[in-house]
Amino acid sequence: MKAFVSRMSLWVGLGVSLALMSDVFQAAAAPQAPPIPQTTLIPKAPAAPKDLPAQAYQMSLVWMVDADTPREFIFVVNGAVGYRTVAALKHSISSFPPGSTLTWAPSDARIGGEPLLSSPEDMKKFAAFCKSAKVKLVIVPGG
Repeated sequence: MKAFVSRMSLWVGLGVSLALMSDVFQAAAAPQAPPIPQTTLIPKAPAAPKDLPAQAYQMSLVWMVDADTPREFIFVVNGAVGYRTVAALKHSISSFPPGSTLTWAPSDARIGGEPLLSSPEDMKKFAAFCKSAKVKLVIVPGG
């Protein structure tokens, strides 16, 4: 009986050792993702190449009705790219080729809390930013 218990202990011990070694080999073989730097959420925009011709961009402001917050708005450029914040929008505009045009035809109907549209001062700052980025901002009233 002692021999049987001794052999069982050996086999159980080997099984545990193999299982542990298997975990070690799998962990060593698994690819590790590089750490994400925690510097900023919006990286610096690349400078627009000087030889790119000026482009025409269309912008709209969309109300996200299924968002968790009661009123969340997203700026959409050319019907394809959305920005949740004015800072992210400005980041993108800073990479537009010089001389480009950004046309925005916001509706006169307001529900409240619309970024830029709810504050004349914010709108002036945004227009000044576009001018400094050499992008012509065209506002079409009552669009």
